[in-house]
Amino acid sequence: MPPVDGETALPGPDAGNFAGAWAARAEWCANTTGPEQPIRITTTTFEGYENSCRISQVRQANSAYEAVLDCTAEGTTTQERVRLRVVEDRLTLSWLDRAGSTSTEFVRCQAPQPEPVPIPAPEPTA
Repeated sequence: MPPVDGETALPGPDAGNFAGAWAARAEWCANTTGPEQPIRITTTTFEGYENSCRISQVRQANSAYEAVLDCTAEGTTTQERVRLRVVEDRLTLSWLDRAGSTSTEFVRCQAPQPEPVPIPAPEPTA
């Protein structure tokens, strides 16, 4: 796999479509702490509960992307390969180096919409 140089080096027309916040259940999207908070993925990072990873390599593999994660979790550094496949607002995450591991499905968390700001009516002119 060739190394990735930031967002501009990603292959494929939908590169980065995996970027965003993802939760195993839609109701977890609002959580900001604990194991039921969303994972957050950019084109260069993968952040989860008690782990932080740098995406050091990524390549397009058919309709998915395979990435190498350099992770630190609870003081331990590891390197793992994952497959990220997005269809609409669903992410299938597969851990390629874990024996007997199955894929995990996530839903995309929508960014919170700002509250509408009321626009005051203009003062009447005399």
